[in-house]
Amino acid sequence: MKSYLKVVVILIFISFCSCAGNIVFSNYSQIDNSLWEKGEEYAFNVDIEDTQQVYEMSILVRNNEDFAYQNLWLSVTHEHNGKIRQDTLNLFLLDEEGKWRGRGLRNTYDNNLIWRSYYRFDEAGSHIFRIQHLMRTDILQGIERIGIEIEIKNDKKNN
Repeated sequence: MKSYLKVVVILIFISFCSCAGNIVFSNYSQIDNSLWEKGEEYAFNVDIEDTQQVYEMSILVRNNEDFAYQNLWLSVTHEHNGKIRQDTLNLFLLDEEGKWRGRGLRNTYDNNLIWRSYYRFDEAGSHIFRIQHLMRTDILQGIERIGIEIEIKNDKKNN
């Protein structure tokens, strides 16, 4: 029985390691006291080396039950070599029945929300992503962390 348990633990460990191998960047910024002021932005500097790969980009949100809305409006700006691209995102943190989405522990919930799927970077180098909220309140309560995750969509290079 002990050897069976060891095999299961090793297989689980290997599966976690293999999944993490496709992640190019994953980082959060902590929001002080879960109070996000309007106009305050969080920046992430990502080095992209391979422009042949297809990527999936996600917005990472950790919220708590002090967040008083169903959805979170964000502005995400992507800067590279003087080019600026801005997207407006509407992320739903509560479902239609009022239940929190994402994985939760006590009153905190982690969401990994796909922003761009099957995305290919035009150029290698340093890419800066800036996130700020677009909610109709000057101080947004209940968002603990905000971040970005970029992973290779598949292991094969697409032509």
